[in-house]
Amino acid sequence: MDSALDRPRQGVIANLRHRIQTDADTRNIALIAGAFAAVVLSVYLVGWIAWQAFGLSDGAPDSLIHSIYDRWDVLNYELIAENGYGSARHFVAWFPPVPVVMRTAIWLGVSPLYTATAVVLSLTLASAIVLYLIARLDHGPELSRDAAIFLLIYPPALFLYVPYNESFLVFSTIAAFYCARKRMWPLAGIMAGLASGTRMPGLIVGVGIAVEYAHSIEWNWRRVRPDVLWLALAPAGLLVYMTYLYFAFDDPLAWYHRFRDIPHLETLPVRSGPIHFLPSIIDDIRTIWITHSVNEFVLNTSGLAGLIFWLGALAAMIRLRLRPSYVVFSLLIMGPAIYYGRLDALNRYTLPAFPMFIALAMLMQRFRVVRLPFMATSLALLYGTGVLFTVYYLPG
Repeated sequence: MDSALDRPRQGVIANLRHRIQTDADTRNIALIAGAFAAVVLSVYLVGWIAWQAFGLSDGAPDSLIHSIYDRWDVLNYELIAENGYGSARHFVAWFPPVPVVMRTAIWLGVSPLYTATAVVLSLTLASAIVLYLIARLDHGPELSRDAAIFLLIYPPALFLYVPYNESFLVFSTIAAFYCARKRMWPLAGIMAGLASGTRMPGLIVGVGIAVEYAHSIEWNWRRVRPDVLWLALAPAGLLVYMTYLYFAFDDPLAWYHRFRDIPHLETLPVRSGPIHFLPSIIDDIRTIWITHSVNEFVLNTSGLAGLIFWLGALAAMIRLRLRPSYVVFSLLIMGPAIYYGRLDALNRYTLPAFPMFIALAMLMQRFRVVRLPFMATSLALLYGTGVLFTVYYLPG
């Protein structure tokens, strides 16, 4: 047994360890913030250089200020903010977070584009920090820091630096899981509800935190408590949006119908039935070798790379025995894109699958020699994504 003289010494050692750990966390969060700032500045610099090098494409904005990343869905969000969904029903596939921010900025008399960009960047930084915190629940500070930085330099992360809904989805997803891990079920349900109102994959967050709840009670239904009811908030965001669509268009599933009808290249006949997505994906892969279009080549090649990365990360998560909720969520998050055979959209679906970055950081700790080459390659692909986005070739 410990003597009375040993107890004060043990208390001092425990406090010292806690202080060292806290200091390490503070330094790492500062490093993450610094990495975020560096990546943002460099991504926008690359976009500006691309704009200067290639000039304005047909139909592009005529103002340099709005010409770097004011592209693609950003233009759609601006139209929705200005005129509402009622002006063009086909816009309903674009969920309302960014348009709501832009509309609020218009009411306040400030720039909607700059306001939305500031909000998006704030959420991206918050996502990286919360990813660090959730990784710290199971791992050391160095590994957790790497996981957060890998998120920031992941090639599809370009969509976290421009006014897209992805930053809303990624933040609410990671926050929901962090709250679930801390057993703060009311907040977990609220964050999952917000996720479902950002993009269709947000619905999967509710499934993930439900698995986490089951894990927290050791899969024993007798230990279920009333706090499980908070998980019913998971689809709240989507239900609110569907209610709006019902009153606006008499069709609460208008978002789904528009998503289903978004066209993509089909050089092979697409079959109907429960596995129609297989020939569609095969078709997109075949397109890589037969197309003469740079855009189609980039879209499908980047999608195939994202699919391969996701499959590899999923295998690593299983091999490394990450939490069941992490594996289930990462498995299901790609479901909508795979089911509809949209290889060109796969990359963006991998963004909220945050356990991938934790698994990747675990692998990098085992194989440190590939850490820097991986980071350099990932950054190069991120910048390439920015160039292609700027000149109107959009990677999925």
